[in-house]
Amino acid sequence: MRTLPLPTLKNKLVFVYLLTTGFLPSVFVFKISGISLNPDRVMFGLLLGVGLISFFAKKDKFIELVQLLIAVNLVFVLINCFLIGQLNLVAIYISLFLLVLSGAEISTVSVIRGLYIAFFGYFFWVLYALGYFMLFGTLTELPFSSFLPDIFEKTLDHAETVANTVSTVFPRIAFPFATPPHLSAFGAMYFLFFLFLREAKRTNYAPTIKISNNGIRLGLFFSLTIILLSLSKTGFAILLLAMLLNFFLESIIGMPIKRALGSLSLVIIPVIIFLLILLMFPDNLAVEYITNRLFNSAKSDFDINSSGGHLSVRFMGIYHFLYLPLHEKFFGIGYLNLDEIHYHSSIITALVETGIVGLFLFMLISVYPIKKVFSIYLSKSTALDRMLARYVIVICLALLIAHFVYEMPYLIFIWSFWLLALRLSSDLMVHKSNH
Repeated sequence: MRTLPLPTLKNKLVFVYLLTTGFLPSVFVFKISGISLNPDRVMFGLLLGVGLISFFAKKDKFIELVQLLIAVNLVFVLINCFLIGQLNLVAIYISLFLLVLSGAEISTVSVIRGLYIAFFGYFFWVLYALGYFMLFGTLTELPFSSFLPDIFEKTLDHAETVANTVSTVFPRIAFPFATPPHLSAFGAMYFLFFLFLREAKRTNYAPTIKISNNGIRLGLFFSLTIILLSLSKTGFAILLLAMLLNFFLESIIGMPIKRALGSLSLVIIPVIIFLLILLMFPDNLAVEYITNRLFNSAKSDFDINSSGGHLSVRFMGIYHFLYLPLHEKFFGIGYLNLDEIHYHSSIITALVETGIVGLFLFMLISVYPIKKVFSIYLSKSTALDRMLARYVIVICLALLIAHFVYEMPYLIFIWSFWLLALRLSSDLMVHKSNH
């Protein structure tokens, strides 16, 4: 019987793992012997096992710098969990995810194809939630729950909690995530991904050859649709700032203004059409709800004196940090030791829970791919190399924007795009050394 080489098997598992996150998302929680699991964590268990066997089977146990940084972060996470704060299994899971998937043997093709196909799984669930809303109202139970065995947790607790606060005239979708801001951030990051695929295909970048142009166009359209259906300012903020950054980086390298504006227009034109539709039907109940949600609520959201407003909550987190004792400023108060759930910003929450040391490691890992490609971006490299370097920069900074504007450190899809940026940066370094 023929067996696959371990690196090949690991890449196949990475591909299947990414598909699992899209087609069987984390909301499909089941319990075995009192332990809560979901499909992506079961798949990751297999991936972790193969990764460990692959590492110890190698004669040359070379560890890349990024893996060393992640390993240090994992140790810090474990110390925080057991000596400072409470056990945070998801923080450990994400740290292991980064460690296992940052190895050089992970192929860019597996990551790109996995992300591409997984998107349509995610979008299926968005359509399911939309259809459910049109027929029955807000989705508060696990899809197809009547067909699933009793080991599954069939009630969506968070959705049930917020169902009474959601409009009955417009489907403000969150599923398959817990909140609309998470879904809108998902849409924004995937829009950038499909924009990258669009340019990569034009420059004949090998890992994108088998991806169809029609699939990319659908991805661009569907990802914008997701942001609009979530009605969250989070996705709009991530996408707008990332697209402006992309435009700025294109201008630096002397890209023709017409082409640079072409990418920006992919966002601007649909938004203008959307706003015109709102102006055409000012008395419609759904339009009124959308207008209030996107524009009128901004007054309280960004009023520092508004209790519970997004800005005031973030300032609460900053004040909390400033009044901490010196040792807690450096090492944090510990995971899950907040009186509040979070401060609506991963970065501020990390600063309070893990201190300056934890936030520094978090930021260092987040921007690590940029360190590898920035010189390539500024040099007189090929058009393909500079395009790839530009997208590594855009993806990493978009992730930082996402972490700043909302709470999302434990969402797998966020770190999957970091993985893409790392793979692109590694490919660029190999290409540079070969020339």
